[in-house]
Amino acid sequence: MKTSTKILAAVTLALLIITGAAAFLLMCSDNEGKTAYIYQNDELIKTVDLSSVTESYEFTVSSEDGGSNTVEVRNGSIGVVSADCPDGLCVGMGFIGAKGMPVVCLPNGLMIVVEGGEGDVDAKT
Repeated sequence: MKTSTKILAAVTLALLIITGAAAFLLMCSDNEGKTAYIYQNDELIKTVDLSSVTESYEFTVSSEDGGSNTVEVRNGSIGVVSADCPDGLCVGMGFIGAKGMPVVCLPNGLMIVVEGGEGDVDAKT
């Protein structure tokens, strides 16, 4: 085996190990301090401490025009599992558990935002 082939194999192996370790650390990150804020029509209607959830549970958010969203809360994440809106995009957004993209249902005026946690990146970091 040539020296250049050995070096290439070693570098590739090192990159795989580093990438795997980073993925493992991200998946096992601490949920401490993560809070979900549920808004309807720009009004805060509920706050959920995602780090204190021991068993998954669901609740329904109803809009003034009769629409509704069923929200599921899990340890470290939250998402919309069913909605009676015409497009259902909020259900397709999946679960969120970190600062970033919110779950939004425009027809029913629902928005779920997660903030906090030690692993969050902000403008200062």
